[in-house]
Amino acid sequence: MDASISLDRIREAARVIDPVFLHTPQYECEPLSDRLGTRTVLKVESVNPIRSFKGRGTDYLLHRLVAPDQGFVQVDLELIQLGAFLKKANRLRHHFGPDTIAG
Repeated sequence: MDASISLDRIREAARVIDPVFLHTPQYECEPLSDRLGTRTVLKVESVNPIRSFKGRGTDYLLHRLVAPDQGFVQVDLELIQLGAFLKKANRLRHHFGPDTIAG
């Protein structure tokens, strides 16, 4: 599957992503904008159902992967468990920031 970014895909995503993941509140951070010398906007992702920007990406990915007549996609539970284990290990190591893995 081609995963390149394009204006067409951005427009498509805006049309097909479930509205529950859209219109995340955002605020200009003036101190950070001043420090960086450019307008900086922060988004409050914790108000959407999964408390992460990843909901939009996942919803769009499923839109692209699942044909409309299929109606569902099989998800590997081991992959979901791996994500939960990585999150827990991150917290157990006292990395209390965002649940991300840096390479």
